[in-house]
Amino acid sequence: MPGSALIAASAFGPVNRVLHSTAFEVASNLMLLLAVVFWLGLADWVYRDARRRVDDAWIVTTATLLALVVPYVGPLVYLLVRAPETVDDVRERELELRALEESLGRS
Repeated sequence: MPGSALIAASAFGPVNRVLHSTAFEVASNLMLLLAVVFWLGLADWVYRDARRRVDDAWIVTTATLLALVVPYVGPLVYLLVRAPETVDDVRERELELRALEESLGRS
């Protein structure tokens, strides 16, 4: 039995050395840092986009908290339920409609 353990250890020796190397630790820590930065960036994007699309502060806060509490999935859920237009687009469309109605009323 000790011989088979020695064979298994020698077969996975290079893998074990790579997984416990300093370069692998640095690379894995860097990937973790990038994942956290991307997660916080997504939360910031959700906050900014929700502020542009919704007037209600509670909805903006809820969307941002969803993006922070449920990493990567929260922003996807937000994308599915967000308003299709920004608040400025809605106001502009309403002004255009009001202007068209006034011009038709004058004719």
